[in-house]
Amino acid sequence: MSANKDRLAFIEHLSSIGGEHSDDLRETLDRVAFAIASGMEAEVCSLYLFDPQRERLVLRATVGLDRESVGKVSMRLNEGLVGLVLEKDEPVYVPDAISHQRYKYFPETGEERFHTFLGVPVHDGRKKPLGVLVAQTLERRKFNRNEIRLLSTAANQVAQILSHFRLRESLVTKEKERLEYKRRMIEANRQLKDYEKVGGKTRHAAP
Repeated sequence: MSANKDRLAFIEHLSSIGGEHSDDLRETLDRVAFAIASGMEAEVCSLYLFDPQRERLVLRATVGLDRESVGKVSMRLNEGLVGLVLEKDEPVYVPDAISHQRYKYFPETGEERFHTFLGVPVHDGRKKPLGVLVAQTLERRKFNRNEIRLLSTAANQVAQILSHFRLRESLVTKEKERLEYKRRMIEANRQLKDYEKVGGKTRHAAP
């Protein structure tokens, strides 16, 4: 992908995927991964999201690796090339991943076939780490600066998509809480009226 217009079309395509209304985050992330793999001309594109409670990076979407490994493969920040990306908080490019000392093999992914590794961090607007976006290729390949910047730009699009989904989930949760509060108030008022009716009869009958 050398032409600027192709890069622009690539980013616009990612933005359009994020702008579509979908309640299925995994489906959206899978579509994004497919678009990035195609745009970067890579056989693999994977997204690992950081779980702050477990302090682990978890594979949440992939094109090229075994899909059965999604949600099952995870690693600490001090493990693997993926963890190295967040440790350094910058892009990590390795022409031959298997030979790198930080390479961590997960047999369930089937990634031993792929050589070149390029990973970039995914941040929210406050530079809080959200995860790592990874591209891998079958053949040893040199990613140039423009391609690394392109994947970093794609990571920004991924961050926006995650932010939109979390905002939507927050609004849905607040709406459910509001409706539940309203239901409880109606129920409380009904019980109060029933109590007043019973109390009124009791006070009237007592003399």
